[in-house]
Amino acid sequence: MMDPAVPLSSPFDWQDLPSGRARFAGLVRGADQAGHDAFAVCFDGQELFGEIQRAFLANDNDFNIEVVAFGYRLDRNLGMPMPGTAQVFAFSDVERLQRLISELVAAGAAWERRPRLLVDYPSGRFQGRVLFREGWILISDDEVVS
Repeated sequence: MMDPAVPLSSPFDWQDLPSGRARFAGLVRGADQAGHDAFAVCFDGQELFGEIQRAFLANDNDFNIEVVAFGYRLDRNLGMPMPGTAQVFAFSDVERLQRLISELVAAGAAWERRPRLLVDYPSGRFQGRVLFREGWILISDDEVVS
């Protein structure tokens, strides 16, 4: 049996970006035993993990990147329902985190050796947008804005 702490694909180095430090963490085996394309962000001195997926356009070939979940303290917790396993953030942190994650994806798209989700194919290309799925981050109840 494979050690769940061992990534399924190699992580990339930390990137110093305008909004902070982040990296692509590779394909990791999550709590649900499935593979998850992970990234990590250094936030307030801690390494926190999230999951990204391709979001295909109507032509079923071209794609953007969607952030599915974020705030896990351990990459092996990806795929587990978030309450209790992920950090809760202040509403004021959301925009900063979105900017940092978007900068990471933009940087990765420009690399010669790209993370696997950003690889273009003759029939499908990354369109440059980063989307954030509803509920991708846990926000403190006392700060939720209606």
